[in-house]
Amino acid sequence: MKPSVRPRTYRSYGQIVGLHPKPALGRHHLAKLAPEHVQRMMNDKLADGLSPRTVQHLRAVLKQALGQALKWGPIGRNVATLVDPPRSFRHEIAFLAPAQARPLLHAAVLNVTETAGVVLPEEAEARVAAISAATAGHAAMLPQPGWSSGSMPPCFPTTP
Repeated sequence: MKPSVRPRTYRSYGQIVGLHPKPALGRHHLAKLAPEHVQRMMNDKLADGLSPRTVQHLRAVLKQALGQALKWGPIGRNVATLVDPPRSFRHEIAFLAPAQARPLLHAAVLNVTETAGVVLPEEAEARVAAISAATAGHAAMLPQPGWSSGSMPPCFPTTP
């Protein structure tokens, strides 16, 4: 059967199935697979340290595979659709202010040049200044309080 996804995606799905659902659910006959089995597998994967987003992806792949089995007839229902995916949380990303980034970048550039056996303080200072300026420029384009989700900043810089 020719897959309906790109080859790399197809291989990725195969790896996911081989690593997670097959070992956890493989001992159950397909027609006797129950939502409790899928839920237990997802709980075990979360307990093993997989992220909620990874477990959501795992459920999606299993749901798609069982959906195909449902179409072909070996099973009477898709038990993966009866199990709710785990909630994933978006973590707030904290950015450094340019004044905070300067010493960090300075130390990083000096560490790299010293590790390589070359100390170029003037060049390092120039690099830190350039990176800091770029960071400040990018920080100006980050969403600010009052912007609506998905909208552009009020004064978005344009390039000629």
